[in-house]
Amino acid sequence: MPANSKSIRFQAIQPTEVISDQAALQLLFKLLDTGQLVTTIDEQLPFNLTGFIQGHQRLDEPHVGQVVAAR
Repeated sequence: MPANSKSIRFQAIQPTEVISDQAALQLLFKLLDTGQLVTTIDEQLPFNLTGFIQGHQRLDEPHVGQVVAAR
């Protein structure tokens, strides 16, 4: 049962000969910029070995949103 009444539509974007990685990323950035794609970041970790280890451990626990390792 959905947590809210908003409809959800999924669209798969995969690199193929028709759409390049660059085109897919540009589309994702456009969707983010226009508010058509919203993502929740659960935790931002350092972009180092410790951050990656913590991220993998975090993925094994209940969490809401993305776990991101960033510089």
